Amino acid sequence: MIKILHISPNFNYSCGISKYLTLLFRALQKYSEYEIHFITNGGDSISRLTDYNIRFQLMNFSTGIKNLFYIKNFKRQLNDYIISNKIDIVHSHHRFADFIISQIKKNLLIKSIITVHSIVKGLESLSYHSDKILAVSKSVEQNLIQIFSIQKEKIIQLYNPIDKNSELLDVNDAKAKLGFDRETKTLLFIGRICKEKGFDILVKSFNELHEKKLKLIVVGKWIDLNPSIILENDNIIYYQYQSDISLFFNAADIVVLPSRVDPFPFTMLETGLYKKPLIASAVDGIAEFVKDNFSGLFFEIGDYKSLTAKIRSLIHDQDKQKYLADNLHKKVLLLDTPEEYCYKLDKIYRELISGSF
Repeated sequence: MIKILHISPNFNYSCGISKYLTLLFRALQKYSEYEIHFITNGGDSISRLTDYNIRFQLMNFSTGIKNLFYIKNFKRQLNDYIISNKIDIVHSHHRFADFIISQIKKNLLIKSIITVHSIVKGLESLSYHSDKILAVSKSVEQNLIQIFSIQKEKIIQLYNPIDKNSELLDVNDAKAKLGFDRETKTLLFIGRICKEKGFDILVKSFNELHEKKLKLIVVGKWIDLNPSIILENDNIIYYQYQSDISLFFNAADIVVLPSRVDPFPFTMLETGLYKKPLIASAVDGIAEFVKDNFSGLFFEIGDYKSLTAKIRSLIHDQDKQKYLADNLHKKVLLLDTPEEYCYKLDKIYRELISGSF
């Protein structure tokens, strides 16, 4: 029996890392030789962990500078947990967990791996000391090499998997379920509502459009922006992020992803999965996966006027919408399923245990 401990903060519905972990936990259930453990600090989707055959525990830790208050206790608790549960591999999904593991792994004789989901800077000497590093995109891989001086041989680049079993509804039927008529045009923003995701840019752009019968559907969790920014426009409709988001994708005419930084967003993949056209900023993992004017439309990063022009050019052009959506759909279908991804992950785990790396 190989015992693997995953560690990640903030297990939320609107979190891409949490979605990634959910796909892994489901697929890894098929490996009877694995005992999967998970440590997190909480979140709004803890209840879905009961759907999978994993052992999970809550511990106090966080993200960013707040972790200075948690180092001592988290290190002690994590050390005790690994010993008492005889963990073989620790798979981190955040730099803080990776740092703590680097402090205790030699005494525990464990192997460590981290999936890097973010493009970050700073704390270079304290970051990414695992035996193996998974990068979710080529942009993340380049950031690790250029900023953190990680040797390329230590990195494995694997795109996030995608569950290809989606229910496609007629767009007008989906709109009707949300209370819109068929003449209403709908833009969709879905995910964390924050500056990093560029939501403030989208609001400025939408306020300039003045299109009749145009709605902006917003689905997500507020992070570092004030909800008051949407109050002045009655055509911006907000929903809390929830376990089933398929209806929102089905009801969308266009999905907008205005990120300032984005390593490899699930929203981009789900847009393709639901055969929707994408307007996005040409940044990081988006720019490496989407081709402008072929599988999406790019606007200049941070430029809300550029975004406004792209929306206006596409909102009434159904032929172009279909062309972009079909091409993105074909690209997304080339990605690994969770089962295919975990087949590769299984090989990595076994090589870690055997010392092949």
